[in-house]
Amino acid sequence: RELVGSLAPEGEKGGLHSIRTGASTLHNYETLSGLRFAMYTTNDVGGADASSGSRRSSAAVESNLSVKSALKHIYTELWVESVIKSPLYRPGEMSTVGQSSSGSGGGDAFDIRSTNFEKKLDAFLQSMSWFR
Repeated sequence: RELVGSLAPEGEKGGLHSIRTGASTLHNYETLSGLRFAMYTTNDVGGADASSGSRRSSAAVESNLSVKSALKHIYTELWVESVIKSPLYRPGEMSTVGQSSSGSGGGDAFDIRSTNFEKKLDAFLQSMSWFR
């Protein structure tokens, strides 16, 4: 965060929104609570226009905005509605893939598979024109 903040233009809030490499672009959305949502895409989705060097085409900028808004939608409409509002959810008590639901703390960890988040996420991404 310190590095990203030091590289941000003066007067603008520092934040990492995307990183473009030769093969792909990593898009990032960070919530106020520090939760991060990231998505890898090909460079033609939100990447720089090859014919204009480092300048972005209007289609590339539009794609980048659509990926950014998609990540925000995933958080606000899918994650919050499916996971955070679940009566089973307890902050800090989420199991990960391959982890048993009974942790060393004695309590049962929240399993995201008990929500329909993954189904909603898959349906949402399938509806995006840039998702293959």
